[in-house]
Amino acid sequence: MVQLAHHVMADPAVRSAEVLDAALTILGAAVDPADRTTVLDFARTRQPHMRGHYLVRLSGDIGADEARKIVDVLAETRSSGAEPEHWKPVTLLLRRLPLDVLAAFIDSPFTQGRGRAPLLEAGLIGTLGAARLQEVLEQLTSVEVVTELVERAARDLPQDQLVDFSVWAHHRYPASLCFALRQRLIGDLSDSHYFTRGEERRAQAVEGLWASGLAGTEADAIADELIAVTDPDDLATRAADVTTSRAASQLGAAAAKLLAAQHPNDTPGGRQLIEAAARSLRAMTVDLLKDFAAGLVRTATGTPAEGRLSGPLVDAVIGHPDAIAAFAAEGGSDVLTLHAARTPDQAAAVLLSASAHLNAAQACTLLGVAPALDRPGNSPNTAPGVNWTTTNPSIYLRLLDAADTWDEATFGVLGQALRALDEPEARQPSTEVLLRALSHGESRGLADHLGEATTDHIRRLLEQRNPEVLRAACDWVRRLDIDADGADIGRAQLVLAADTRRNGRNADISQLRADLAHRHAELAQDLTLEAGQRVAHLETAATLADNEARDAAVVLVESRTTAIRRAAAHVLAETPGSPEEHATLNILIANEDDAEVAHLLQTALHRLVSGDAGEALRNLMDLLGLPTRGLNVDVLIPNQAHRERFTLWVDRARARSSNTGDPSAFIDATINIADQMADLAVVAASDAGQNVALRPDQVEGIRVNNKPRPDAGVLVTQQQRTQLFPWFSSVAALRSKRAAHPSPLGTTTPLHFGDEDQLVARGLLKQIAEGWIESMYAHASK
Repeated sequence: MVQLAHHVMADPAVRSAEVLDAALTILGAAVDPADRTTVLDFARTRQPHMRGHYLVRLSGDIGADEARKIVDVLAETRSSGAEPEHWKPVTLLLRRLPLDVLAAFIDSPFTQGRGRAPLLEAGLIGTLGAARLQEVLEQLTSVEVVTELVERAARDLPQDQLVDFSVWAHHRYPASLCFALRQRLIGDLSDSHYFTRGEERRAQAVEGLWASGLAGTEADAIADELIAVTDPDDLATRAADVTTSRAASQLGAAAAKLLAAQHPNDTPGGRQLIEAAARSLRAMTVDLLKDFAAGLVRTATGTPAEGRLSGPLVDAVIGHPDAIAAFAAEGGSDVLTLHAARTPDQAAAVLLSASAHLNAAQACTLLGVAPALDRPGNSPNTAPGVNWTTTNPSIYLRLLDAADTWDEATFGVLGQALRALDEPEARQPSTEVLLRALSHGESRGLADHLGEATTDHIRRLLEQRNPEVLRAACDWVRRLDIDADGADIGRAQLVLAADTRRNGRNADISQLRADLAHRHAELAQDLTLEAGQRVAHLETAATLADNEARDAAVVLVESRTTAIRRAAAHVLAETPGSPEEHATLNILIANEDDAEVAHLLQTALHRLVSGDAGEALRNLMDLLGLPTRGLNVDVLIPNQAHRERFTLWVDRARARSSNTGDPSAFIDATINIADQMADLAVVAASDAGQNVALRPDQVEGIRVNNKPRPDAGVLVTQQQRTQLFPWFSSVAALRSKRAAHPSPLGTTTPLHFGDEDQLVARGLLKQIAEGWIESMYAHASK
């Protein structure tokens, strides 16, 4: 038969069509490649659009070599303008070709007529079936060809293959490329099918659309028509069955599309949607929550759904750190911030989980240290955020570390903590919180970042007891007033007061005081500053450290500016000097043409030092305008232990006696002298057998100036003693002049007592001295 077939094909022109077909069929069924090649050779001689009619006679297995020969014969058919009827037999042949040959043929250019369309219209998709089509598509690289095949598949695939293919395509390709597949499934949602198994087909279409949508990678894979027929409560049911990150993300997108339905938030419909979305999120397994949250906010952004990301839905997100981070990363940080700032625990959760996706304003809002963000269309949110009083201490420390990403948050929290130091203790930050906030501030170069409140904040810190807090306060002042160009006099007074309160027992504060004295002394000598500024700096240095101020004053007393010379002369007159300065002071006095400066320099010369207690007595009497003759130091100051202290305070009073601008130091010195005179008089009277209304041990305490001596204020006000020593009333009056005199915060001009205060103090001390001398001589005679 094969030989007969070859005989027929040897002269095909004289054979009838029926005979040719029979011969080709025999040769096409043969096993020998030579026999089958005859069919190929014959087909090649036919018109390109007719070749498929002959090639289809090849039956049985088609190997790779033969397959390539077949497509080579069909190559001209692709450019022949063949119509579907010509391609029909080819489709039956193509499905039998090896995959790589088949894919290459389909992917090759169809250059004539309607291109590849006639081949597809001839039923290629149906002939291949969904499984084989998927294999072919996986081999193709041309988006155009893939799109053409997928769109045709949406029309030609049998109903029972459509859903599986749609799911596969959505998983592999963009949603736009799969549009036709969704449209076919959507067509089955139509009511027109109700009378032909319509409900069953409608249910299948719904499931197909869901499966396709969850397999996709874009929100567009979720058909709007599917959303329109979906019960919101169905979301949670489907969420429980989701097992992949992609499906979870797509379900989040579906939830966003449901939220975009036109129901106002405050209506039952709107609340139902929000609650349904929240339930679906909670139904997800924990590892998929972040994917759901990401898909939700990514799809909702820029749609009506964005305004419905609220209430229980955001609560559900905030319950899981990964979900918070994913939600914020996709643009939901504003929504999270506005919602979470109302509740301290939620604010903490958002800040800790989403810090990488927040901005400074959001962080400040969560920490309650800045005006809250505004939600569009609503009034400003005034939520308190989270602070140290509303959350666990260890959590708040973690929040401080997280907030250190932003200057605004770091300094905002620090300012908040410092202001709270003036509040009741229950509302103050712990030492640990305060130190952490200060540490973060210091790491960011804390200086004047807190504005006008800076000096007040430093005052609060200097009132604390913790050594580390005090050290941080000192470091802050150093950056402001030693490392920077200027120095604030108000802060210097705060440091002075802090050191005085502690009697110099805090090394950091004491060192800062000394360094500030040096700094202000330097500024006093800065020729670029105005005279008033230089004078203020010199006076400040004098309050901080005599030696620094005096060193500067020795230079400044030769200034061309009278006001500066006067200020320098005041310092020299009021601070301890040394005998070596006698010659210098004499020269300065001789050359000075300003009377006040010359007088102050003369005072400085006289107050350098009293040689002994006798000289101190004479100097004091001279200062008070009392007789200096006949003063017996053994009677007036019989105890050697009292003499050194008496001399010290007399010299200080003399040195400060000319300080009419600020006589407080003079008044303090006179009070100390008066107190010692009262002590000496009481001891002398007791030794003389007088009843001084004190126990012997108290008298002994006064003698050695130690406990259990009574307070000086009590000593001079007890009735029996005031009758014995009438001048004690003057001591009490002088003691009433004792007062602190700091500068107002942030100013450069200290407060002053008036000139009349110095005159009163001098007059009282004169009365006291007269009474003391009389009493001491009277008791000595007994």
